[in-house]
Amino acid sequence: MNSIEQKLLEEQKKLTDITAPPELEQRLAQALYAKQVKFFPFKRWVPLSVAAIVLVIFITYQSNAIAYYGKKLLGFDTLMTQSLKDLNEDGFGQNIEQSFLLENGTTLTINGLMSDENRLVVYITLANEEGLPDDLDRIFTPQSITGFFTNANINSSYYEISDDKTKMTGILQYDSINAFSKKLKLQYYYWKNDTEIIEGAVTFPYNHKEAWQTKMKQSINKKLKVDKGTVNFKTITATPTQTVIEGTFNVENYDRLSHGFDGVELIVNGQPLPLEGYSSSSSFGKNNAFSIEYGGLPEDVDSLEIHMKNFIGYKEINKSISLTGKEVNRVISFENGELTINNIQLNDELNIRISTSDSILLDKVSFINEEQKKIPLKTTINQQLTKTNDETILNMRTLVFKTKSTPLELHIGGLHYMKEYNKKIDIPLE
Repeated sequence: MNSIEQKLLEEQKKLTDITAPPELEQRLAQALYAKQVKFFPFKRWVPLSVAAIVLVIFITYQSNAIAYYGKKLLGFDTLMTQSLKDLNEDGFGQNIEQSFLLENGTTLTINGLMSDENRLVVYITLANEEGLPDDLDRIFTPQSITGFFTNANINSSYYEISDDKTKMTGILQYDSINAFSKKLKLQYYYWKNDTEIIEGAVTFPYNHKEAWQTKMKQSINKKLKVDKGTVNFKTITATPTQTVIEGTFNVENYDRLSHGFDGVELIVNGQPLPLEGYSSSSSFGKNNAFSIEYGGLPEDVDSLEIHMKNFIGYKEINKSISLTGKEVNRVISFENGELTINNIQLNDELNIRISTSDSILLDKVSFINEEQKKIPLKTTINQQLTKTNDETILNMRTLVFKTKSTPLELHIGGLHYMKEYNKKIDIPLE
C-alpha cells in the first residue's frame, strides 16, 4: 500500500470514530420523505489536507487518455444502448474475463466494464450446462459494488437468456465509483433453500487508468415554470457512456402521473439524444432532486439545448355530465382528451367504472344525487392499464362513492394531464 492510500485510510478511520449527537438521527428522519425513487447517499466531509491530495490525484487521473483495450465484448449487442454499442465497436473499456463458481454450480463471469464519472457499467454472464432456473433471482440477485471509498448502488439491470436456457448475458449499471479503487467487490444474494437468503460476493480488479475522461461538466442554473411549480436545471455532465442533467423541482402535482421527465429532451446539433431514464427523490422541503440520463454526446457539438416538450400540467374544467345510471361505454369528450364511462353499479356503494388516457387524471370529482346533494369521491380502486389497437395506453379504474343514491350528474373540477409546454433552454458551449 502506498503512502497516499495509507493516509486516506487513517483519515477514514478518524471519520468512522466520530460519534454523531443523539438527536441527529431524529432530525434526518424528519427531513426525509419516505418516497424516493433513487437513493442519494450522504458523502462525509473530508479534512482539507486530504481533500487537497484527492484533488491533485483526481486531476492526474483525468489527464489520462481514454481507455482502449482493443477487444470487443461479444454477445451484448442487443442489450446495449447506442452509446455503449459505439464505444464497444471501437474497443473501449476494461477487459476482465474472470469466472466464479456460484453455490448451485452456475458459473458467473465478469466479462468487462466501462467506467466514467457518471456510472459504472458491468458486463456479466451466467452459465450452467444443466440449465438456468426460471427465476434467476434465486441464484443471483446483484446488489451494490464496494471498494476503496466506494459503495455504488445498482440502478438497473438487463438480461437476455439463450433459447436452451443454459446461458444468460446481462448488463448491470451502478453509480460511479471512486478512482482510488484497485479492487471492486460485487455483492449479491441467493436462495440457499426456500426460506434462507444468503449474501455472497465476488472480487475483481479495477484499473483507474482505463476510466474515461469527462467530456463536459458545467452549470446550467436555469428555471422553467410549469402550471404547478418550477423545474430548475442545474448541471450537465457528459461522459463517453452517458450525458446526465441534474437539478431540483418544486411541482405540486408531479406525482399525480407516472410520466415524470419523459417529455424533457436534450437536443444536440438539432437532434434529440436518446432518453435512457430518469430518477427523482422527494423531501418534506422544496429541494426535490432529479437526474435525467441520455446517450453520450457526439464528438463535435455545435449546439446544445434542453427542450421541455411536455410535462405535467393542470387545468380547471368544471365539467358536469348528466347521467342516467345505465351508461355502458359512453364517451365524453373534453378539450384535453376524453372520458369513457364503461358502466355504473349501485349496490352498497356507487361504483362508476371509467377509462381515460394514462396521461390524464381527474381531479375534484363528485356527483349530484336525486336529492341534489353533492357526494364527494371516496376512493379509486381496480386500476388497470390496457393498450388499444392504435397503441394508446388506457387507464381503467373504478370511482367509488359512499352512497346508495342514484347518480344524476357527475362533476369533474379539473385535470392533471401531460401538457405541451415547448420551452427551451440554450446551454452555452464553454
